[in-house]
Amino acid sequence: MDGGLIQGAVDGQGSGNASGITIMAGRLELTRGARIDSSSYGVGRGGDLTVTATDAISITGWDLMGNPSRLFSNTFSLGDGGRLSLSAPILTMDGGVIEAGTGQGSRGNGGSVEVRGGRYLAPTAPGAGSAPCRRATASGSGSPTRSSPTRAS
Repeated sequence: MDGGLIQGAVDGQGSGNASGITIMAGRLELTRGARIDSSSYGVGRGGDLTVTATDAISITGWDLMGNPSRLFSNTFSLGDGGRLSLSAPILTMDGGVIEAGTGQGSRGNGGSVEVRGGRYLAPTAPGAGSAPCRRATASGSGSPTRSSPTRAS
């Protein structure tokens, strides 16, 4: 997806939960500021966002305003953020964002992030290369936990 938006969020006036989004693909590419959003901007909970790719997930680039391509399920009000789950043999990040947190002034809890994959590629990062990525998890509820892979040599 090049610069587009898929959204299943609950807006500031809504009291229900955001829609869940499930994407199953061979390859998912988000480029030039493309976004997939299942956030809560109101009272309801953010939706769960699940992406499963049999080949690869690539989240790269920015739009003309400097906004990065991203997958997110945040909270910006009273509702909690949703759960973000990604699974692919290869995950490429070059300026992209995966996020399940809280916005300024939010009273809800951040969502959670789980990434399962074979290799993580960050082409423009310092010491760029690839790293095995068996499983990484992070929680936005105030005490994140994360298991980071070591870089392949």
